[in-house]
Amino acid sequence: MSKPIWTAEKIQQHLQSEVNAIKAVQEDGANINIPLPSFHNSDKYDVNWEIGVIENASHYLPEIIKIIDALKFEVNLKT
Repeated sequence: MSKPIWTAEKIQQHLQSEVNAIKAVQEDGANINIPLPSFHNSDKYDVNWEIGVIENASHYLPEIIKIIDALKFEVNLKT
């Protein structure tokens, strides 16, 4: 089964929305900006994108990584 193909902007917007919904991020009023994903050739898990450095995310990184990793298995980046 092939995954849906999303633009970099759609992936970024989806991730940003998910991160902004994290309760601790809301409670702390944290300003976390998700960068655009970057393309790479599909790996053995059929993942073809990666997110670079996320500023101001250190306290929330474990939860953010879970969100990113989950989406990687759901959608691919349009080339």
